Amino acid sequence: MKFWKSRCLILYPNYAIYGTNFSEIIPDFGFRKQPMDLPVRTNQIPRQVPEQPWFNNAALTIMVGGILPFGAVFVEVQYMYL
Repeated sequence: MKFWKSRCLILYPNYAIYGTNFSEIIPDFGFRKQPMDLPVRTNQIPRQVPEQPWFNNAALTIMVGGILPFGAVFVEVQYMYL
């Protein structure tokens, strides 16, 4: 039991220092800076978004994204056990 207490006394300060969520600390530095002046003009007129091809359909992408890994695992398991 003494080993674990000494180990916790060593590890907890390291966790407190290095385990801090940097996404809570770092933005303070960004908010203090002046905004950047970009050397580019942007067009105020919005442009039309062209019609997307059939293979960019979200439902198709989700199905293929699920079928491909499942198929790979299925083939590997079939190969191992048959």
